[in-house]
Amino acid sequence: MENILCISSRLHPGVSSVFINMQKVGLCTHLYLEDIPEPDDFSEWKLVILGAWVNEYNERIKKIRITSKVGILITSSIGQIEQTNYMELQQLQEILNHLDNKLIDFVFVGCKNLYEVLKQDKIKFFPYPIYIHSEEQHDI
Repeated sequence: MENILCISSRLHPGVSSVFINMQKVGLCTHLYLEDIPEPDDFSEWKLVILGAWVNEYNERIKKIRITSKVGILITSSIGQIEQTNYMELQQLQEILNHLDNKLIDFVFVGCKNLYEVLKQDKIKFFPYPIYIHSEEQHDI
């Protein structure tokens, strides 16, 4: 499997949960944005996926693009984006602008309906992996 690094902010527990589950099933390495030391080196990663959107990603994207491809995962549903507040729509527009301006390589979307609305070559449907931990139960 390719080397994939997934980065999320502690401010976004939903997308962090997706990345943590991906790590548990062996699909990636997950790091919290707040835990990445300076200077950051992304050269060992073929793909870096940033979760949700925080402004701190703007500077990281420049560094990541030197050696790796960059994607952003949107975990919000289309209804959540429409109903929550203007900020989510503004963040979605910023992500799409980055894609149009070739600052990022991909947008990954977990909501099938949002994917259908945004559908284009560099936007990929990204169903979430689920890690289920079960312990063997014993009758006493």
